[in-house]
Amino acid sequence: MLGPLRHFRLLIVRLSLIATGIFALALYFWVDSPSARGMLMGGIGSTVTFWIMARQVEKLASIPPERLQLATYRWTFIRLFVYAFVLYGAYRLDTETYHGLMGALGGLLLHRAIIIFVAATGLDLKQEE
Repeated sequence: MLGPLRHFRLLIVRLSLIATGIFALALYFWVDSPSARGMLMGGIGSTVTFWIMARQVEKLASIPPERLQLATYRWTFIRLFVYAFVLYGAYRLDTETYHGLMGALGGLLLHRAIIIFVAATGLDLKQEE
């Protein structure tokens, strides 16, 4: 059986990638290509940073307290770099109307909405049978 943190991490990653794909397709057909590509960039970037953060939480449980602060800051800067890279890349998709940037912001926030949805519904607490 999976540990609760690992189960939560895998559930969030799966749901986030599915929702990102659905929203990107919807944006592609109803808005435009830069917004859909921005949504994909934001959703995938946010999922990758969540994966990094969730893996670090699992590892931080076994680190001695005196090394804990350094370990947390190191990965925070990597996550911020990924966010900056995604936002800059999305900005470059459409510099006139910023549809790519808005799509990327939506992708970054979609991931947080998935986490809130899972927490509110208790979907991560249901046991596999």
